Amino acid sequence: MITNTQSGTTVDEIAEGIYRISTPVHLLDGFTFNQYLVVDEKPLLFHSGPRRMFPLVREAVGRARSALGPLHVLVNNAGVCSFFPFETLDETEWDRMFAVHVKGAFHCTKAALPDMIAAGWGRIVNLSSVGGLKGAPALTHYAAAKAALVGFTRALSTEVGVHGVTVNAIAPGLIDTPLLVHSRMPQAIIKTSEAQLPVRRIGQPEDIAAACAYLVSPEAGYVTGQVLSPNGGGHTW
Repeated sequence: MITNTQSGTTVDEIAEGIYRISTPVHLLDGFTFNQYLVVDEKPLLFHSGPRRMFPLVREAVGRARSALGPLHVLVNNAGVCSFFPFETLDETEWDRMFAVHVKGAFHCTKAALPDMIAAGWGRIVNLSSVGGLKGAPALTHYAAAKAALVGFTRALSTEVGVHGVTVNAIAPGLIDTPLLVHSRMPQAIIKTSEAQLPVRRIGQPEDIAAACAYLVSPEAGYVTGQVLSPNGGGHTW
């Protein structure tokens, strides 16, 4: 299952990557629509779900379970972004960042994890951000929420590894997605960042999808509690 929001990141590419190596994919979305994504002439069920209505998340996950069977892979991909200097940042926007990124991941993980424990196998991937690793101006709220996801990832991995469940995070750099467009990041900043990156380009959705496909694969069974950051070399540590 992949969570998403209207401005979420790389969901189609992530779904395709997971489907090619694994199982049918269910999208739990923040706005209502129904569609099928076809990969190699095989449909992936995308189901409308109340992503922002947290008391109903378990019900939505139950519908996914009924449609596709037990959930063994969860990608907490839902994301929003906005730019506010700290002095103009209000509590509403602060709370929105934590509600989507952190509380959303909490509720979806709580709902999906029992299936993984029962099966003795599972994969959880949380989409953080390079902003959560190093911070950035006018992104205090976003960076704090994404950093919280890293802590959530590392702590949870120490609890569920004994059940055959791995928990990892992906911290993308600048990626050409609807999230970037909706964030209203100035084009001048994007162009400057692109010129400064060692690879001389911003990332594409496929770059994140490839990282996610690896982390949910059987081959990544010895990788847990880690943060993989496809960022073009813009941040190294």
